[in-house]
Amino acid sequence: MQNSLNTAYSELPVKVSAPASVPYGNTFLLVGGDGDHIFKFLPETEEWELMPGKLSVSKFGVTAMLIRPEDLGASDIGIAEHLA
Repeated sequence: MQNSLNTAYSELPVKVSAPASVPYGNTFLLVGGDGDHIFKFLPETEEWELMPGKLSVSKFGVTAMLIRPEDLGASDIGIAEHLA
């Protein structure tokens, strides 16, 4: 899997540098990395899906974590529908 992840990382649709990774179900998300994009790795095809949500400001070298909307109150963050 390590080789396939290295290959997949090099095949991102845009150049990223120092993105944060976040576990997400059976896969993970890459957040930021000199941009405002959020990508989900698709292990079945070893490809990347550009998620519809974006960061409000481009980020580089950050830490990210997934917070469930129910932990904050369903209307507090407004991104849950983009990550489904």
